[in-house]
Amino acid sequence: MRGRTTRLHRAARIYARLGLPVAPTAPAAKRPFLVEGGCNAATTDLEQIDAWWSMAPNANVALGCTKASGLVAIDLDAPHGQQQWSELSAGQEHPPCPMAVTPGGGFHLLFRRPDGVSFRGRIRSHVEVKGWGTIHVAPSVHPEGGRYGWVPGARPVVDIPIPMMPPWLVELARVPDVEVLPSSPRGETGDAVERAGSYLERMDPAVSGSGGHSATFRAAVALVRGFNLPDDVALGLLVDNFNPRCAPPWSMRELRHKVRSARRHGRMAFGEKLHAERKAS
Repeated sequence: MRGRTTRLHRAARIYARLGLPVAPTAPAAKRPFLVEGGCNAATTDLEQIDAWWSMAPNANVALGCTKASGLVAIDLDAPHGQQQWSELSAGQEHPPCPMAVTPGGGFHLLFRRPDGVSFRGRIRSHVEVKGWGTIHVAPSVHPEGGRYGWVPGARPVVDIPIPMMPPWLVELARVPDVEVLPSSPRGETGDAVERAGSYLERMDPAVSGSGGHSATFRAAVALVRGFNLPDDVALGLLVDNFNPRCAPPWSMRELRHKVRSARRHGRMAFGEKLHAERKAS
């Protein structure tokens, strides 16, 4: 690596040396990713990281939370997420873990993930399991100002080893390996959630006045029929991986309606997209 580097570039290299895969996102923004593949592109390859940050020196640093990275994060939204987490974990084994703080006052708790487990996303209204996706890490800049940081004494690997996700939390947050849906001939949900999330990431967002309703309906059809996901799992993916990019975002009521309509009126065969994604990989 030659020449001067930015603080963000140096941080990306440090995370990679610690074995934590990173990917670049737009400067001072949560999205979009600056590379194809999104969270699946996160890497510890220093040459690749240097190439990315040489092209975008002020890109934010996103930590990959995927099966490949072996990481999973608990995302606690401000202001109620921390209280809800305290209620969920009360009386349970809770090993010390790295804890990041967001500029808005939320928190990210970092764990190692058990092999072969997919997670269903939101487990409380302000508590989300990031089993597929990313979290921004220090010194990334929030769109509204301020930087992400680590709680003092709680940096991953350096201060605190990243512990395995405790069994009680795995059972609470996991997607069942098989879930039979009465309205569809197949009920596979093992890796379908991650593949569906990756597919959704590549879809154009809904924009009011530019076919927004149709775009959201197509996304819902792809999830509940193409990837054969249960309605609640599909809704969670729309809320977390699609809606934040829409202009304007949909209400929860509107998204529920889209999911129900997609299951009743969508013309895509159940499992069609899942089969195609598996065949292409």
